[in-house]
Amino acid sequence: MSTLGDMLYKARKDAGYSLPEISNGTHIRLSYLEALEDGHYDDLPVKGYVRLFINSYVNYCHLDPLPFLAQYEREIGTPPDEAHVERPIQATEVVAPQGKQHTIDWRVALVICGVIAIIAFTIWLAFSLANKKSDVSPAPVTPASVETTSTDKVITTTTSKPFKLDITVDEGSATEEKLIVDGAVAYEGVLTSSNRLTYDVESSAQITVANPAIIKVKRDGEDYALPQGNNITVDLKASK
Repeated sequence: MSTLGDMLYKARKDAGYSLPEISNGTHIRLSYLEALEDGHYDDLPVKGYVRLFINSYVNYCHLDPLPFLAQYEREIGTPPDEAHVERPIQATEVVAPQGKQHTIDWRVALVICGVIAIIAFTIWLAFSLANKKSDVSPAPVTPASVETTSTDKVITTTTSKPFKLDITVDEGSATEEKLIVDGAVAYEGVLTSSNRLTYDVESSAQITVANPAIIKVKRDGEDYALPQGNNITVDLKASK
């Protein structure tokens, strides 16, 4: 006759599982599962726990746990009034799977908390600076007083009207003459009737003549009378 251990072993093999796989899937200690298959019930907790272990083991193999529970009751000779008494499982009896342990080291948790705190502080600081900038109204810009000193001198110039100067000598006469036009010597020497001096004067002309009686001077076509005497000098200015 097959024992409970034989039934569990066959169910596990038919389902294609190993004991460590069932331990990881049901969160039951591997040593407890080995004791179930070996029939070492003395190595197991109280009966209520064993029933839960069998139920979880068989369900993991996708089978009906009732025949397995009935075989367990027959093997241990449980009285009918105790056959279905279940006791709550204590946390010490169900263990985490031996494969992956989902425990978080306290140092890792501390680092994570520190990173979160830094991020939160950075966000708070950014918002604080943004609000501070928005509260500060820009100071009104007062145009700087620019004192401009004009270096341009208003020079009042008197525009002189140029004139045309004509000088001739009476027929058959001659005289010493010096003519300065606009500050430059235009003529100097003996002026005879065969000579005629004609100049466009911009600002001034100075005539020095030994015998003005034989000289005829015209300004813009009009006669200009020279004073009488010898060796006279006459200044002619352009009109303003």
